[in-house]
Amino acid sequence: MKPITAYAIALAAACGIPAHAQDFRVEPYLQNPASDAVTIRWLSETAASGTLSIDGREFTSSPTLATTLDYQTAEPEADRYAGLPWLHSIRVTGLATNSPHGYAVAQGTTTRAGAFRTPVAAATTAGLAPGSGVRLFVYADSETEPESAAKRSDWNPSLAPGSTRPAWIPTRSTTVGGVPMIVDQYLTTERTGYTQNLAIMQARATQAHTLGRATIAAIAGDLVESGGEQRDWDEFWRHNAGPLAPDLTAGGFAGMTAIMPALGNHENYGGPGSLGGYSAPAAQAAATKYRTYFDLPDNAATHADHAGRYHRVDFGPVTLVTIDSSNTGTDNTTTDTNFSLASADNPQIPDALPGSAQYQWLEEQLASARAAGQITFVQFHHAPYSSGVHGRPAGTDQTLADTQSGQPLRALTPLFALYDVKAVFSGHDEMYEHAVVDGIHFYDVGIGGDGLRGFDFGSDGYARQFLAQADAPETWAGDVLISGGKHYGHLEIDVVMNAAGIWDVSITPAYAFPILSPTNAGEIMGWERRTYSDVVTFSAVPEPATAILAAAAIGAFVAATQATRRRFRRPNAPPVVRT
Repeated sequence: MKPITAYAIALAAACGIPAHAQDFRVEPYLQNPASDAVTIRWLSETAASGTLSIDGREFTSSPTLATTLDYQTAEPEADRYAGLPWLHSIRVTGLATNSPHGYAVAQGTTTRAGAFRTPVAAATTAGLAPGSGVRLFVYADSETEPESAAKRSDWNPSLAPGSTRPAWIPTRSTTVGGVPMIVDQYLTTERTGYTQNLAIMQARATQAHTLGRATIAAIAGDLVESGGEQRDWDEFWRHNAGPLAPDLTAGGFAGMTAIMPALGNHENYGGPGSLGGYSAPAAQAAATKYRTYFDLPDNAATHADHAGRYHRVDFGPVTLVTIDSSNTGTDNTTTDTNFSLASADNPQIPDALPGSAQYQWLEEQLASARAAGQITFVQFHHAPYSSGVHGRPAGTDQTLADTQSGQPLRALTPLFALYDVKAVFSGHDEMYEHAVVDGIHFYDVGIGGDGLRGFDFGSDGYARQFLAQADAPETWAGDVLISGGKHYGHLEIDVVMNAAGIWDVSITPAYAFPILSPTNAGEIMGWERRTYSDVVTFSAVPEPATAILAAAAIGAFVAATQATRRRFRRPNAPPVVRT
């Protein structure tokens, strides 16, 4: 064994890398949850096997060298750990459903303990106590990077009438269209914002477990700033299963709540300049890092590189379907979500629009979930209905359009309506916004821990019901923010059994609110969980048998015609040549 010396730990701390446990590169975290199973993973500094103890059983890991988690030459030495880590992954089956489970992982001389709760089996209500159920946490755009330790997000003023901000608010100078401007910045750094957001989720997950509710987290893309930069992934895991986690004694957030991610454009981005940008090799390498970390449900894709890029999990009464919106339609047209990714050069990225294999898979999953009486949610990165810059139509006009638009994903709305999808979760525009189209709730919850963007006057926000910048006016009393404003946060979704045996659903936007000192301007004394007024509630009343049978028949028809419809799959477009 090659231990990390005290000197190495001190050097890492001096360079801005928080020190991690001697034996763990990434502490234990949960993956791919089921009512009777879970995957527990961790990364170690050496090739030594580790031991997992759970429910009186013991498992020994067979680590593999994580060669895909290497650093690029251009990544600063000060941001690197020494050597490649070893990946440990153990699938535990035969767990009791709807039950708490404690576990411990011993690696070298270090032991880490954690706890989680399995959900009830899908389509099961018999014998459930009122108040039991599941809790989901949803956010996007944490976009972690070491620079976030000192970086602040721009913080555009509220569009709603409110108090004037005090003069001490941090600012930066910039130019917009050649015009010099002073832009307000947020009250703390991005690292602190993400840390406080996770602290709230972890506390609420602990509470949910005591109430008999299993927890799961959905991240709708842009987990890291640059998917090809290993140091940005290191920062993500320091937050979720490492030294920046709010409470490692409880296993960290990812050690008690499984993360189900979606790919964002940043997971297909190698990094700026020599790090490769959106070039095909950089996009492939970036997504490979993503797929290395996560053990995701099998999607039976015929293309090997499409494994893990879209998936479905049944978590108690909820079905969460995740699709990959990275690069859709025909290159450089109104159907394209990323003009920088050429389809012919990136066969590892599946199309998601009607006629594609991913779309056919999506329809099968939605039909199956509806037939089973599940409450269905969908997540992908690009928000189809947004008041931000990515809410503009796809195109190259810098005033009226956007080359990474979410509008192409509107083509999926009729399918969602057909199969009674309750809500769709996205990010990309780094704002909290809620829209309703055809009775479906669409959320942009890109306030995980990076940007806090504002309204874009060129966007199409016609379906908007709530926008934090417009509908949560700031109220200041001198130097103290009393209420309102845009802050880092997430959605908390409770699906709870009521006394009548029906699932009650609540979707609550929550955020980390900074408590400011009344005597020292700008000093943050603490944080508290607050919620926006945009709370959605409904009951999932069981459908008549005829409706469920009809949905089942539709699902069977979809499956039977899949082979025929493959002929409509998008052909590979020729490479885009830019002049």
